[in-house]
Amino acid sequence: SALLFWRFLTATAMQPWNIAAIASALGCLLVFVLPRDVTQEPKGRLAAWSSSAFFPSWEANDEGAARVLTRIRPHEFQLFARGWSDLELATIAKIVAAEQRLRSEVLSDAPGAAPLFDAAGAARAATAVAEPAIFRFVHKKTYATSEPIKAAMFLQQFFGGKADSSPFQHHCRGKNGTSLEQPESKNVYWPATKEQPRGFTVHFVRNPHKAPQKQRMNASDLGLWVEKWRGNFSAINRFDQYMDNHLGLAFDSLDPLVDSWRSAGVPFICRTWCCGPGMPQFPLHCPGLIPNVAYCEQGCYVEAPHGIIVEALCGLEGYNASRKCLTKVEPERMKIFDPCTDK
Repeated sequence: SALLFWRFLTATAMQPWNIAAIASALGCLLVFVLPRDVTQEPKGRLAAWSSSAFFPSWEANDEGAARVLTRIRPHEFQLFARGWSDLELATIAKIVAAEQRLRSEVLSDAPGAAPLFDAAGAARAATAVAEPAIFRFVHKKTYATSEPIKAAMFLQQFFGGKADSSPFQHHCRGKNGTSLEQPESKNVYWPATKEQPRGFTVHFVRNPHKAPQKQRMNASDLGLWVEKWRGNFSAINRFDQYMDNHLGLAFDSLDPLVDSWRSAGVPFICRTWCCGPGMPQFPLHCPGLIPNVAYCEQGCYVEAPHGIIVEALCGLEGYNASRKCLTKVEPERMKIFDPCTDK
């Protein structure tokens, strides 16, 4: 009995329920009134001793013990109950049940109140199906670049956005007032439209003090490397893997944008998913020999500083709309997307 009581105290000393005061008194009373042949109780059964005297609501069987023990957090139960016999666990269960009942009555001043920790209720709450998050709208797209202001002004000039006019920038100072490489950010805004009632924002940022800092390949180095590697992609009319990481902005017509790019010498390429009547690829040179006039869009890709691809799209409504919204690009330069080629 003394060993049993000692194991209970050492096991619960670090538990958060703080049952030392009440449980100690109950434990002492319980272990000293145990029959001398208590260790001879058959496995899987709780002794009927003292259950009616001290715990009149307690069922003297394993199911009753399980009900109390499941009110203890599983990791705590496993911590102190590992290797104990059925009888030992049952004894601890009785002490815990009585302590929880007394503690609840003291704190709530309502005799018979439910235990403060309701494992069954917690389990039901944890397994209940949560309400799904409701999507509202697209707010912004953020890009890391070595020159945020230059990138923002590029989108303002060639994509009709409006760069913010705020002069604020974060300024970092090193030890003893030494100068550090400064972070930088700039936003570009597009106004609200019927299709995008809250407008849209592109956020450019440079964070030189974030990992990997100046180690290669940081975000700034990567953009500069891609830009250098890509070169004049307009001259070779090539679409590369890095272009798949891009922002797509929809316009009613791309012809004004094409004119502005050409006037400023900005490289660009155009692609389409369409393959239908009136196109030079139709019908013998459609990708996979499969015409497409159902899902049809086309877009032109431009590189903002540095290595950042922005796609201008049009014709999302259908084939005829796609054919009309971009007329300033020569048919032979308007390639059809084909994942099986290197173009």
